[in-house]
Amino acid sequence: MDTGPQITVFESPALLLQEAKDWLVRYEVKASLIIGLLEQLSKDIQFYGTATPFFSLITQNKEILALALITPPFPIGFILGEKLGEDRAKQVSYLLASKLIEISFPHVAGIFAENDFATIFAATWKELTGEDSTVQTKERLFSLKQVNPVTGVEGHMRVAVEADLELLMQWNREFSQEVFGKELDEAGVKRARTRILGGSMFLWINNGEPVAMAGVPRTSAHTSSVGPVYTPQNHRKKGYASALVAQLSQLKLDEGYRECCLFTDLANPTSNKIYEAIGYRGVVDLYEMNFVKNGKPKDMTTS
Repeated sequence: MDTGPQITVFESPALLLQEAKDWLVRYEVKASLIIGLLEQLSKDIQFYGTATPFFSLITQNKEILALALITPPFPIGFILGEKLGEDRAKQVSYLLASKLIEISFPHVAGIFAENDFATIFAATWKELTGEDSTVQTKERLFSLKQVNPVTGVEGHMRVAVEADLELLMQWNREFSQEVFGKELDEAGVKRARTRILGGSMFLWINNGEPVAMAGVPRTSAHTSSVGPVYTPQNHRKKGYASALVAQLSQLKLDEGYRECCLFTDLANPTSNKIYEAIGYRGVVDLYEMNFVKNGKPKDMTTS
């Protein structure tokens, strides 16, 4: 008997990971961001901020359809297994929105999901709350299984060390301002410091000088994520970021990961072209949508 979609809310990221482990592995590339968030929150529930997170699974006839989580002040992170038809997507969006309203969850700033579902959820949210929405960014998830080497770029890659902390914190602030239009908040500073000191940030060095950075923000069983990628203004258009991402991606493949993945802003065709030249291929397009209350965007920060 078809019971229709149902939602289950979990008290902790560990419980959600336990319940959805096999499903997340099946959709590992699409789920790479969510897996990383859940694993990090299992270690430190306040890693992304002090507000209480939200963890849920949406199922039908005991089969998982989707996973939704919120780590305030970030938008809803939502992943689908297989694409839903329009009618079922509306059912799922209504189910999720109704649950958030029912429990009076105080931090629903937006949604980050495949573009079709994000649009449907935003319409449902407006119907139930009266809040409008705006598309903050249009993004594409890319994955790579084989690197096309970048040649002819002077310099080499090395892992960042503690002595690089001050420079990389400045670059992280510049990246946040340039990409997201806002200062790095306290939680963002904590995340950046953790990644730098934890050996997951890499530099491109030319003539002894750091000229670009790229990181590995999270890994899962078979997939390594890459980002953020940043080159200061005075070092751009010299191929440094391309060479760094290519070598870093190859390093992770050599370590045994089957794929690397990264997110790009579709409004930046140059970076998308660069990643495609390295060997990255598009997996899925997503919208990051911001909900608007009383004519003003609600607080939202992007990881």
